[in-house]
Amino acid sequence: MVKPWHTLNPERPKEAVLQKPVSRTLVPESWIPVPTQRLVAAGFFVAIQAIKLRSALEPSVSGCFIFTAFDALFLWILPLFAIPRLTFRTAATVALIAFMAATNSLLFIDPIWLTVVSSTIIKYITGTELSISGTRVRKDSIGANSLGSYVVKYLPELSATLSADEQLCTNGDQVYLHLSLNSTWPELVSLKLTPLVEDTAPSTLNFTKKDLGRYPKRGSTDVWLPIDQPGAYQLLEITDSKTGSPVLVSTALNAVVVPSCPKAWLDVDTSPKCRGDRMSARIFGQGIAPFKIRLANGETVTTPKGEAKYALSQQEVSVPLLAIPGLNIGLKGVQDALGNTVEINEMVNIPVFNPATASLREQRLALTDKSVSAQITINGDDGPFNVAIQKDEDQPFTIELAKGTHNLALEHEGDYKLVGIEGQHCAGSVSGLVQVFSPPPVSLKVEFQQIKDPCAGPSGIDADVTLSGTPPFQVWYRARSGDRVLFEKDIKVSGFSDQVKFKPHNVGTFDYEFVAVADAYRRISLSGEIYHQQQTINELAGASFLPMRSKYCPGETVEVSAKLQGKAPLTLEYTIDEDAYTLENLSGTFALKLGKLGGGVHNVRLTSITDARGCKTQLDVRSPDIHVRSDRATVKFKEPGIRRVTNLKQKLGLEFENGIPPYRVAYSINGAVRSVDLNTPYIDVNEPGVFQLISLRDAECDGDVDGQTISIELISRPSLALGGGQQTYATLCLGSATAVTLQATGEAPFTLNDHSNVQQTFSESEFVVEVAPAATAGPTTLYYWMNDANYKEGTEPIQVVFEVPDTPTAAFKHVEHEYKICQGAKQTPGIPVMLNGKGPFELTFEIENTATGKKFRTSAEVEGSTSGTKTYMLTSVFGDVTPGHWKVLLHSVTDATQCGTHACTGKPVYISMSAAPSLGVPEGQVHVCVGDYVDFSLHGHAPFELDYAFEGRKLTAMAESKFRRLSSFPGTIEFDKIRDAAGCDATLNHSVIVHDIPASRITHESQFSIHHGETVDLAFEFSGTPPFTFTYTRSVRGKVVDRKTVSNVEDHFYSIYTQEEGLYEVVELRDQYCRVGI
Repeated sequence: MVKPWHTLNPERPKEAVLQKPVSRTLVPESWIPVPTQRLVAAGFFVAIQAIKLRSALEPSVSGCFIFTAFDALFLWILPLFAIPRLTFRTAATVALIAFMAATNSLLFIDPIWLTVVSSTIIKYITGTELSISGTRVRKDSIGANSLGSYVVKYLPELSATLSADEQLCTNGDQVYLHLSLNSTWPELVSLKLTPLVEDTAPSTLNFTKKDLGRYPKRGSTDVWLPIDQPGAYQLLEITDSKTGSPVLVSTALNAVVVPSCPKAWLDVDTSPKCRGDRMSARIFGQGIAPFKIRLANGETVTTPKGEAKYALSQQEVSVPLLAIPGLNIGLKGVQDALGNTVEINEMVNIPVFNPATASLREQRLALTDKSVSAQITINGDDGPFNVAIQKDEDQPFTIELAKGTHNLALEHEGDYKLVGIEGQHCAGSVSGLVQVFSPPPVSLKVEFQQIKDPCAGPSGIDADVTLSGTPPFQVWYRARSGDRVLFEKDIKVSGFSDQVKFKPHNVGTFDYEFVAVADAYRRISLSGEIYHQQQTINELAGASFLPMRSKYCPGETVEVSAKLQGKAPLTLEYTIDEDAYTLENLSGTFALKLGKLGGGVHNVRLTSITDARGCKTQLDVRSPDIHVRSDRATVKFKEPGIRRVTNLKQKLGLEFENGIPPYRVAYSINGAVRSVDLNTPYIDVNEPGVFQLISLRDAECDGDVDGQTISIELISRPSLALGGGQQTYATLCLGSATAVTLQATGEAPFTLNDHSNVQQTFSESEFVVEVAPAATAGPTTLYYWMNDANYKEGTEPIQVVFEVPDTPTAAFKHVEHEYKICQGAKQTPGIPVMLNGKGPFELTFEIENTATGKKFRTSAEVEGSTSGTKTYMLTSVFGDVTPGHWKVLLHSVTDATQCGTHACTGKPVYISMSAAPSLGVPEGQVHVCVGDYVDFSLHGHAPFELDYAFEGRKLTAMAESKFRRLSSFPGTIEFDKIRDAAGCDATLNHSVIVHDIPASRITHESQFSIHHGETVDLAFEFSGTPPFTFTYTRSVRGKVVDRKTVSNVEDHFYSIYTQEEGLYEVVELRDQYCRVGI
């Protein structure tokens, strides 16, 4: 069935085809392409910003307005050119202009002036003003002066109302109904109770005056009635305790319904579950449906709506659950249809287990023993577990295992696999396969074959081995000599046969045997004669040279040693330099003495050896070359005799013949013997005396020396010093000349050298040297050294230092700079002056008023103990000027060297002295009221910074020519200090007292209910400073019907007596200082 407001095939509206808009720039693209137009526009904008940044170096308010106008004009005209991507909507253009204006204000405007302007803008935008406490407030929000008013009304005649202050429910516990009374206290209260259960008759509840006295109440107008039965309660009748007449019962509420409190509970299957099982939980609600039931996980479920409005019912809702470990469900609360809520704390935990897993490690196992071990790994929570295992196609068998890893013993060949696992609650999954098989046995067969030498006999054995089993194989074998194992080795064989060679390097009796064999699965030990062979190896004759000397000195006996082997006695044949010789009856090691050989290179060769069996072995054993020296080394002094020297460090030349370096030479000096190792033909000495050679040995042999001597004698050195009591350091003014007196010792003539490489010759020991005038300032160091007739290398230089002070100079550090100071300031910044010279200094200044042309000079002394250029701060100049603009020039400077006074030609600095700022206080402004303005004029250079305290809180205000603040709180304002734009400040001593505006307050309850003819006392309390004058009105139904004024009230309390109903309120109030209209 198709609903009348649906259609089966609704027609779709035709989609509009969007066409790409055609570009319509103001300048045709055929003239200037669009990218070029964008580049030109960007260039104009960048040019404006560059000029702006250059102008911002000198901030001014006018610059801010000028460049804001340029930016606005550019951004407003730019969209008219219709350049793509540079055409903005009006709102975007306005936003860009506002952003550029804010940027310009930060660049050009002084922060104080900016603060003043921004405060004014905020005032007009937000309607708020700066208060004296520093916060922004609305002026019309100050002064809530009338705190309350009185309402007098006539009481209606006897009435009562029954209501419930909140939602109520009961399950037999006590709750309360609110009974509101007017001008009566009941003698009897009757309530009608209608049960919410069908076919149940209503009943009546009566409360006497005595009962009401025990119940909770408030004054004489409210009482709470206790009930403990659910149902609908209705007020039937009330009897007045004074008159006995019935009271008017309000019918605003026909009945107050108090149902049974809602209930909720769970019905869940708590038997163990497996992970992934699906189940559901049943939740029941009882009370007035529908129910909102809150679960422990934060969710809320709702039951269907009940059939009747207040009918009690029981409803059920089902919640699906998915079994996972840690599953639980709980209830936190239930709410019925009337809003009654009951908190519940019910939680049900459902055990959930993960299905177990069993895995059999997949592998092939060789059955080399009674059984093999296979590894099973069990994971699960509901153990112990029954694991089903199947061999080949046999019937599966079951074993019980716990969680963890287990070893399974398998005794028969076949394929084993897991076919199932079951825990106490859940079945699991299995995997894995193990193959068990029996390998063939391993064995070894060996055949031994002798290795024979024609002369020495047996020299080793070859063993051929044949293997059976499963490759690869490993064979262990060893060789013994008696009880000592010579070696034990093993070989790995990939096939079924191999050969092992036994060939000892020594002589003796040896046992060869195979001890074990292993294949891929097992190892066995071998024993028996079939795996053992014994052999004796005899020694073969031979000979070799032992280590020997290779070099000999002339006349020394040459001897070589040889080692013989074989069965003694032995016969040895040898040659010396091709001459043949024979020695018989030899054995072991022997020394062959060759005698004293002539100079040259000799060689010994062993040619053959014959043992006791007559077995002759040919040899070709040559000894190392034997070198025999022909001549002995000799040494003598190269220049013997007497040597007079000026330097004790001398080299004594030697002449060596027929020697091989290095040499060890022993010599004596004044009877003491010394030795020295030499690679060069001279001996280094550094003391006078008689030197004689004693002995010589070169690198190989001793040598011969002669008995000649050398005698060393030292000549005294010359010296040079300042004469005439002169000092090493002296002071010399720039351009002055002087002379230096020098004293020499030594042997004339003397040759004097100076730092400029000028030489002068003197025949006398004392001479005077002229010093040229100093052309430049600074330390000047002169060096002089001398050589006499004996010493050509000269004496050690002596040093004479002349301190030539520079002409003192003085200049201002920051020329053309203007220093702004304040008249009467305790601290002045000081003018930095750069002084070069030796302090102390005396400066002369020329000061000129730039407006009047008045000039005068003044002097200042600057202390300074060190030389060089330093900067000093001068403050004494400020004491000679008055407010105005002054030019200051440095005229001259003199330093401590007393080398004259020097004129200064540097550029000037300027002093701008300003008078101290002040506060213009209007006459009589000492007392003000909250809501009034504290308004002062400020004198000096605007803008100003004013420091003041309000009730102990330190505040700072920025202002132009006037200080204007709204008084928002009472207190005392103390003005401490004022600073202007010139950097001047002044201490203030002025206080203003801010008085709170007077206010009226009611002292009783705001409403009075009276009978006709009764009088009521309306009391008002005033705050402020007496005397008070106030005006009050009486209004009826929003219209003022009476207005009166009361004057000269000296007390803070005043009462009005009246018998008329209406609204009474104070509309105007005045105290000693302030007046307010309410």
